[in-house]
Amino acid sequence: MKKNELKQICAFTCCGIGDFIWATSAIFLIKNYNRNINLTLITFDSYKSIIDDKLKVDNILFTSYKYFFHSNKLIRYLYKFCWLIKLYFFLHNFDMLLCLDNHTLFAKFAKNIYKIKEIIGPNTLKFGYNTINTDLRYYTKQIVMPKDGDRNHCMMRYQHIIRTVFPNYNLSIPIIPNTDYLSNQIKERFLTNTNKYKIALCTTGTTVKRTFPIDYTIKLFKELKQIKNVSFFIVGNTDKQKKEADFLKIKFPDMDIKNICCKTTLLELKELLKNIDLLI
Repeated sequence: MKKNELKQICAFTCCGIGDFIWATSAIFLIKNYNRNINLTLITFDSYKSIIDDKLKVDNILFTSYKYFFHSNKLIRYLYKFCWLIKLYFFLHNFDMLLCLDNHTLFAKFAKNIYKIKEIIGPNTLKFGYNTINTDLRYYTKQIVMPKDGDRNHCMMRYQHIIRTVFPNYNLSIPIIPNTDYLSNQIKERFLTNTNKYKIALCTTGTTVKRTFPIDYTIKLFKELKQIKNVSFFIVGNTDKQKKEADFLKIKFPDMDIKNICCKTTLLELKELLKNIDLLI
């Protein structure tokens, strides 16, 4: 199918929040290439607030982040199966699916159930040196990614996929909402009575492999304690992160540690980080 004949395209990117922000730079290039394409985006519902109108997406199909990664395997699989069945009514006979991130069950449905004409994705996974993408058997075309993918920025990985499908030389930066209007509010809530230097820390990741052990965090704070005139901001959105931040405040009573876990929206956090000198 010629590129100028494409009518309905779906971009699938169910990934972490950081990767999604980088992916917006690539999604923007699709309509930049051909504004007549009807573009549907599939991503997590928790990212609604950071999807900007400038992204020029025509339709957005959300899936629940909570149930997509539910700790109960039975609930998780039942949710995904029901969600994939429901997608049939939206994606049946689409012209193209761009798999910016891999998800085997979704790719399988796209080929065998949705009957999407072209299914395109990268030949290697996002993480791991040249690790083969297990979904290749469901793609009609694979995009050959640069070797040693771990050495390539995530944003450039996504844009490489799009520029290979829609040949152009344009580059893009992430497309996220402007938060200048929150500036005064953030300063009043979090930045009054703070020290000259500001350091933000996120101590716990979304998975065990991305979590900084609390013993290492304590060791880090002992080193940071030597820096004078600093206010520390512990950021995060889980109860575990909130409890760790409270523990650190008790452990280091002489340090100006502010626990702002679960106290900001994503956009408020974005505006806050604009005023931070260092993020760990």
